[in-house]
Amino acid sequence: MKRALTLAALLTLASNAQAQSTEPPPGAATEDLDLGEVLRSPGPRLSTYGVARVALKRGPAVAMAEADAARAEADAAAAGSQLLPKVELSARYTWLSPIHNDPLVSSTGDLATARAAAGQLQDPVAQQLWAAQLDQLESLGQATIEVPQHQVGFRAVVRYPVSHAFAQILPLVEAADHAADAKAIQVEVARQNVALRAVDVYLQHGLARGALLVAEASVGEARADLRRAQARQEAGVGSQPDVLRFRAGLASAERRVAERRAAVQGSGAALQTLLGLERPGPYAMGEDLTATPPRRYRGATKALLQRAYASRAEAKALKLLAAAVEDQARSETSAYLPRLDVQAQADYANPNTLYVPPGTQFRGSFQVSAVLSWSPDAAFTGHHRRKAARREVERVEAQIRQLREGIRIEVTTTLAEYRAGFEALKASRRQVEAAREAYAAQRRAHALGVANATDVISAEQQLAEARLGVLSAGVELRRREQRLRRALGEDLSVRPLAPARKVPREALGRR
Repeated sequence: MKRALTLAALLTLASNAQAQSTEPPPGAATEDLDLGEVLRSPGPRLSTYGVARVALKRGPAVAMAEADAARAEADAAAAGSQLLPKVELSARYTWLSPIHNDPLVSSTGDLATARAAAGQLQDPVAQQLWAAQLDQLESLGQATIEVPQHQVGFRAVVRYPVSHAFAQILPLVEAADHAADAKAIQVEVARQNVALRAVDVYLQHGLARGALLVAEASVGEARADLRRAQARQEAGVGSQPDVLRFRAGLASAERRVAERRAAVQGSGAALQTLLGLERPGPYAMGEDLTATPPRRYRGATKALLQRAYASRAEAKALKLLAAAVEDQARSETSAYLPRLDVQAQADYANPNTLYVPPGTQFRGSFQVSAVLSWSPDAAFTGHHRRKAARREVERVEAQIRQLREGIRIEVTTTLAEYRAGFEALKASRRQVEAAREAYAAQRRAHALGVANATDVISAEQQLAEARLGVLSAGVELRRREQRLRRALGEDLSVRPLAPARKVPREALGRR
């Protein structure tokens, strides 16, 4: 009779456990927790492409890249101005201390004696000639060149380096233009990096929120298991150690909730800072992160590689940089050649030093000159600078080859991971189904007394991990898709085109 009553009590508890499993207590999630739907609320709803667009508008990295591009454009304009003639305008005022010059002709003899000798000449004509010459000599001995104390001058000079304009300046201008174009492309590189980071933070926030929901659901299930264990103990068919184990499992689940709530707050703060949002998190996901996204990249790896080589902004920037370095190496050739400069100069000054004697009025003058020069030292230095420039060209060409190898590795690896992500998501769903059935079986077995509390807690943890595994696989698949798009050189702020569907041959008809 006692054995019959015990069996009846066990059957009653088993039926109650099954009934309680279909109706979870308040605050606990059901076994069919739809994370994708729950994550779509509450809070502001964001999306993968929305966060990328918002991040591009306020990303400091993009602003810095744009500033670098603007500076490179200004440098290119400054280099182009070197092709213009050099015009110098100047005005000068000079005050000189008093200067007393010596007479133009110093007296070498006694003029009175010379005049007496000239007076003894018998020929009147010769006498007059000698007298005139002595008068001129006397006046020159008293004359000096006066230097004005106040001097004013205006000058205009036009210079043009004829040979260097073609041999050095023009290649440097082309190098600056190529460098400016490379910096402009670097802006696109910065944009894609910022967009990828924003998408990664957005997906990380969704994963953190999902982990918190799974942890909260585990707490609800742990509480239900604890109540069932306590009921079995009160009925006399359970044990105190089982109750203690369920309490320990509940405490462990509550600890995971606290840890994952902190992760949600941290990822939400990062997303708020990155996007400049006023309202703090958590934020709702604008898409079902557990759903299988469209399989967009079905083409052959070789075709995708060619697409990446042609579209990646880094490859375009490096090609332009190689052209700029090549132009710089070409400019060093000018050191071997003679240099030809032409110059025109106009002066309007008081006094004008080209006039003798200088007067006290303004006078103008104009001159044109051509200078041909060559320096062996400059040629020697230019030879070594040109060798250094050629080494730089080789280094950039090696960088291009290295980038192509990196793109190849990145595309092939990311493509393989992207394709494997679909299988991982399918396997995660199968894992959830198996874990759900195992958890239900362990609860029934525990109600019948053929399983202990440790088995139930382990099954519940496996179910929680499986639920989180579906979300983690969905998030990781979307990360891999965005990384593949980045590797292919696509704009992450623009939604990609829908994958092309295969049309049956029968639908195409026959010609």
